[in-house]
Amino acid sequence: MRSRSPLTLGVIALVRYVGARRSGARSLDGFPVRERVQVVVAGLVMAAAGAAWPVIAGWATGRPDAYLATEMSWWVNFIGRVHFVPLSPWFLTTAKWLGVGGVLMVVVLLVLYPVWLARRSTRKLGTTTLVFAAGYALYVFAVSLPMASTPRLLMPLAPLMGSPELVARPAMRWTLVAGALVLQPVFVAVLWLLGPP
Repeated sequence: MRSRSPLTLGVIALVRYVGARRSGARSLDGFPVRERVQVVVAGLVMAAAGAAWPVIAGWATGRPDAYLATEMSWWVNFIGRVHFVPLSPWFLTTAKWLGVGGVLMVVVLLVLYPVWLARRSTRKLGTTTLVFAAGYALYVFAVSLPMASTPRLLMPLAPLMGSPELVARPAMRWTLVAGALVLQPVFVAVLWLLGPP
């Protein structure tokens, strides 16, 4: 489940490689061999670290699916017992709690988020920020339920708040702050009333 960092690193390496090839340098001076080796080694180490917890949990408990079973136990009070299928949690949750309208909200989110990342003003944040924001959001969407801890999970996307249309207008800043304050009772209700904290 923890594949967001190697994915980000891989995409950044691919962008650098393609950029170096396009520059016409036969030796890829813009992306030296030493750095390419470092990227591959770092990616393999991160992938191994991400895969380690399921292996350790399976070895320690004698149950190969121990890690996934533990993660899925958190879902029971929200959507019942289901089999894990990547990219399905947000659809399952919104369908259960909000019906077809909730599923449509997820579809709209899946359309609007890439559009926001593709905007010229957002692209000014830099390739690394955008690639990480895309990969991390995909990770959160693919493996987690939208629930009270979602804002905490989305904190690594905070650099996107530096997008000019959010920070350049005082009205937008105050709207975001007011929205966060108004939603606090909703989060408290979800956390304390709809399931165990």
